[in-house]
Amino acid sequence: MIGLSANALWELWQRIAEQERIKKEQQAKRAGRQRQIGGGRKKSAQLLCRLLVALLYIRQHWTMQALAECAGCAESTIWNYIHEMEPSQ
Repeated sequence: MIGLSANALWELWQRIAEQERIKKEQQAKRAGRQRQIGGGRKKSAQLLCRLLVALLYIRQHWTMQALAECAGCAESTIWNYIHEMEPSQ
């Protein structure tokens, strides 16, 4: 359904999880940081859920409205999930 085998999905998930961990560490060590470590808004969905939403959008061309209905959240949240999973440029 998403165009990836289970092994490929697992590998992609692990790579993104590692990148997310590194990004959080870099943000925590940033000079001039105003928030305490662990501060800020928490993401409500787990990484795998956000990844699957993005893959369904890209591979199956689901609308953001349909994804929001399935996930039980707002379309703006789906938009954030999709754009968060896009590779950095």
